Amino acid sequence: MMKYFSQDKEKAQAEYEKEIEDMKNHYADITEEMRNEYKKKITASFDSFQATFESLTGKYELKLSDLITSIHQKFYGLKEESMNQRSIILTLYTDYCDAYFYNTLKECDESDIPYMSDSFDVLLRKLKQIQWNSVVAPEEIDGTPQYFDFPFCIDSSDKETLFGGKRNLIIETLRNTSEVSINLKDLDVFNGFNDMWRIRIESMTFILLNEANQPIKSSGTNFGQQIKLQIKYPTSFNDTDAENNNIGFMGQTFFCNADYISDGKDIDQLSECNIQEEFSTKNYKASPDGLYTFKVGNPDMVDLASVSKIALRASGSSIPKQSGIVNLGSVVDRKFICGT
Repeated sequence: MMKYFSQDKEKAQAEYEKEIEDMKNHYADITEEMRNEYKKKITASFDSFQATFESLTGKYELKLSDLITSIHQKFYGLKEESMNQRSIILTLYTDYCDAYFYNTLKECDESDIPYMSDSFDVLLRKLKQIQWNSVVAPEEIDGTPQYFDFPFCIDSSDKETLFGGKRNLIIETLRNTSEVSINLKDLDVFNGFNDMWRIRIESMTFILLNEANQPIKSSGTNFGQQIKLQIKYPTSFNDTDAENNNIGFMGQTFFCNADYISDGKDIDQLSECNIQEEFSTKNYKASPDGLYTFKVGNPDMVDLASVSKIALRASGSSIPKQSGIVNLGSVVDRKFICGT
């Protein structure tokens, strides 16, 4: 752009200087009238040169302004993109630290946490240190998770069977509304959960029983006639670490089914509420200390009025607070147990 500006300016200047030189060479031989004519031509050439120069200068400044604006836009665009990339890295690391804490109940090392002000080299180095296996690896946990399979019997005849002497209105609520919310710790009247930490519920079943301790019959034994049970995991729950510190967690809404068919004696579990993949978008294993909602999906096909007991089973993993604790899941019958 500067090259063309100089060329146009030099061309206009050359035309003006040519008129001056021509008058200079013939000044002694021309008449007064021709001198006046030359003066007019020179003045006109000067005015033309000045106008051309101002026009070229204006166009040059306009193009230069556009160039500066474009450079500034690219600069701010790059800066904004840099901020976006930094924000993505920080968000990714935050998610990683959340997952790491959920799995191990340990915080990320502060020296490894990236900051917005870090150089890109530092950000990339810290990003490369993230190992997915470290999020899910049991080796990162300060203890060995052990499998459990605990049965709970909820009996409508005992109005004070919940932890802390709370009123037991679970079955009454289920009869009236076809759904009920239960904190599993309320069922732990013998404080069994106090002997373990990092408790994770992996699967659950929920069987409706009558007063004779027999399962409520489904409307039939064909598909579609099953007792439909939907279990909603808590979106807020508490867990404990090895030092018995209470730790709160938040999760997304998660549902699963625990449908079954029964002829009044035996049950055929069609689906078991089971967490297949823990570290997915929504799936997570909650602790017992949270509100689980159990809902009968087809109450018009189920004799809820005859429900007198509920056999609830919860299986998962936990870490003993002391060595030598018996793995209760290995010594109980997988059939429904209630009132025995």
